[in-house]
Amino acid sequence: MTNLICIVIAALVQIESGGKANAVGDGEKAVGCLQMWPIAVREANRVSGQHWTLDDRLDPKKSNAMAYVTLEWHYKRGVTNAVALAGRWRNPDGRAPKWYFDKARRELAR
Repeated sequence: MTNLICIVIAALVQIESGGKANAVGDGEKAVGCLQMWPIAVREANRVSGQHWTLDDRLDPKKSNAMAYVTLEWHYKRGVTNAVALAGRWRNPDGRAPKWYFDKARRELAR
């Protein structure tokens, strides 16, 4: 499980920001290398019991840790396919757009 989630996070960093830790998008809602919205921070805190802040999105180690606990939570609930996990990052309910799944598939194949 650990390697799979790390591989997915590495792919997501490329998909979301091209590896730019200070990336800002979506009208300044999406921040950091993983383009995390505030809801993603709240979800990471909820599933882990941690107390990350919105500023932590700009720290690659902290944003990776938030993504890890979030994706691990989905993995433990049966989402074990790498592309499906990447889709959960985009839409936690699993209904990411096809173009996002395609992008994830291409990046994970690298």
